[in-house]
Amino acid sequence: MDIFKTPSVQSLLDSDLESVESLQYLDIEELDEIEYALPASEAPTLAEVLSTEEEEVQSNVTKYIEDPAACSALQVEFLQGISQQLLQAQDRSSAGAATALSVGNDSKLTVGTAHGHLLSFHEQTLRWVCDLNTDRGAVSCLAYNQDCTRLLAGYARGLICQYESVQGTILRRVTLGGELWGTLRVTWAGPSGLALDTGGSVWLIKFSRPLGVRSARSSCLFSGARGEVVAMAPKDARILALATLSRVIIVAGGRAAGLRLTGPPDTLPVLEWSETDERVLVCGRSKTLQWLSLTITGSSICLKPIQKVELTTTPLWLGWLGGNLAIFDSDENLRLWGDDYDKPLDLSHMEPVYASSFFKGHWTDGRVSRAMCTAGVSALGGACVSAGALSLLGRRGIVRVRPRHLLTRAQAFLASGRHLNALRLLCSAQASEAKSVAYQFIDNISERPYILTNKQVADQTVKLCLKYNLRDELWSRLWEQCSDEKAFVESIAEAAARGELSTVELSPSPDSTQVLCTYIPNVLSHQNIIHQNIHLRSASDNLLIVYGPPLHVRMVYYSLQVASRM
Repeated sequence: MDIFKTPSVQSLLDSDLESVESLQYLDIEELDEIEYALPASEAPTLAEVLSTEEEEVQSNVTKYIEDPAACSALQVEFLQGISQQLLQAQDRSSAGAATALSVGNDSKLTVGTAHGHLLSFHEQTLRWVCDLNTDRGAVSCLAYNQDCTRLLAGYARGLICQYESVQGTILRRVTLGGELWGTLRVTWAGPSGLALDTGGSVWLIKFSRPLGVRSARSSCLFSGARGEVVAMAPKDARILALATLSRVIIVAGGRAAGLRLTGPPDTLPVLEWSETDERVLVCGRSKTLQWLSLTITGSSICLKPIQKVELTTTPLWLGWLGGNLAIFDSDENLRLWGDDYDKPLDLSHMEPVYASSFFKGHWTDGRVSRAMCTAGVSALGGACVSAGALSLLGRRGIVRVRPRHLLTRAQAFLASGRHLNALRLLCSAQASEAKSVAYQFIDNISERPYILTNKQVADQTVKLCLKYNLRDELWSRLWEQCSDEKAFVESIAEAAARGELSTVELSPSPDSTQVLCTYIPNVLSHQNIIHQNIHLRSASDNLLIVYGPPLHVRMVYYSLQVASRM
């Protein structure tokens, strides 16, 4: 066993390392020199070494790679704190999976669970929990009032509770039809509440406090026997929009008017009032989205379509984010209607929560119609908009989606070389700080005149200068650096033909005017455009250029007195 002892340093030094006689106790197989021969190699030349180093240096140069998320119209925030506490409540407290969500102002958020628990958060910190109604089924819907002091909670077995939102105290309890019908949705209409049950009926709940005693009185606003309501959207305390499986109904002041819906009857319709025009209602079903105009004159209600479009996917939810219509579709993508519609945000990884079990009446022994049961398969359960941001409830947690700041997107487009997208965003911006970003773009483009070879980019560049009255940038920088680009000069000529350069603030310099005198007729005649009385005033205030129907140029010199009388 001595052969397994670790050799000392001295023994290694005294041994003959080049012979194997000292290792006779080991059975070593000699290697075949031909089979295991190493391939011959030659030392590289100096030129090869230098070229290799140069290639390595070039490969280490960091190139700009466009970040699609930075240019996206939507940005996502994962609410880590709330999501972790929901998973812990589900595993440790038997609260069940999250089923409903409501978000209020001042960072308040409440989640309902499948076992009837309520978990209320403030700034992602759990404030209170209520488990007093676990015998009434799952929490099917939630709604904060406008000032976020009260919370309505609907349960799968028909109970509706009003809570004080700070400490979670139950203030009122309302039962709709006993345990026969479940609650599909609750919302607020001014100081009153609205509820939709699984029978397709809409209830108005009025809260009062006579002699200091809190009470609630409910009345049926629309009976499901006249048509099962599956969606509702209150405009205010007077006007309510309802959707059945066949039509859209407007209820106002005891009167009603309807319009038939198109599309398959087994698809759940969606409703939302316009944020930009209070007289317009947006509704959709299947792949059809339409805008309806509401007119109330005396005792008559008129509802008529004003626009209809075909979508690529079926909308499951509608809402407004920062003035833009947001659409959550059957592919679990969130889209903004408009130029960014083809750039969806995929939220399928969050596994969104659906309210299908409530529409099927699982907690009320299935006492629902077959039509509602079929249409409710795609009913979204946990989506709420507050302060221009959408909070979406998923099985993996809660995400908050808000529109990305327009100027941030414009700068990202500019950095990635997508100048046309950046220009379009800047031309649609209304913020005061957009002008500084416009200056930045002008600096960028004046150093790279080749960008204006694209006619669309040139048109948007001129439009940008007109929008923000960038006269010095247009004539002193862009014109001097980019006047050799034909597309840019054509864009200016077309702007002059439209009369957009007739103001003193945007008038060209005398040298620029002389060039435009000879160029504008060629541009207009090439495009077969006939304009009458096109005026272009020089910055020197003594030259007026008039273009008439024959497309010839007449230069008229006049004094300041004559100019003042024009």
